[in-house]
Amino acid sequence: MDFGLSSEQVELKDSMRDFLAAEAPVASARSGLDDHGGVDQNLWAKMAGLGWLGLTVPEKDGGSGLGLLELVLVAEEMGAVLLSVPYFSSVAMGWAALSALGTCEQVAASGRRLAAGELRLALALAEAAGSWEPVDVSMRAKERRGGFEIDGAKLFVADARSADLILVVARIDDGMGCFLLDRDTSGMRIEPL
Repeated sequence: MDFGLSSEQVELKDSMRDFLAAEAPVASARSGLDDHGGVDQNLWAKMAGLGWLGLTVPEKDGGSGLGLLELVLVAEEMGAVLLSVPYFSSVAMGWAALSALGTCEQVAASGRRLAAGELRLALALAEAAGSWEPVDVSMRAKERRGGFEIDGAKLFVADARSADLILVVARIDDGMGCFLLDRDTSGMRIEPL
């Protein structure tokens, strides 16, 4: 049994490495870290054009329909150059949560926008304890006037300042809920730590 990478996976890894060497050398990492919340729109658009933002988005929703291994290969190459873009927060965490928990309409619309480079996501789960375990979520969402009112604070929300949509995990009467909020939602405040 062969446990090596397929020729397509090797090609993906090599093309990613070549692209990043030309477009995002390690020396550019510092400028990205200093610009809290900023995103190099030109680089983001090029990544979308190469299909990397929609890597795990199903083909029917505008993506490549690939799996977690391909996602890891791309993330590994990004890590090698310390690429400062909201890829992990949008594609790995945000998209994984949205595709698992969102409505069919939300998933289809968001998948297309993510793959096209028109959408960035963030997942808000951890709170003051710093735990990523759902059992430690204390934020509450209560039904009000046909919607929900969410009360509490989330911490350590990777790339929240550059996200267009934030998935907020909160307790509801009968368990847990995940709420998709626009970054400009009234009453929501984003502060860098």
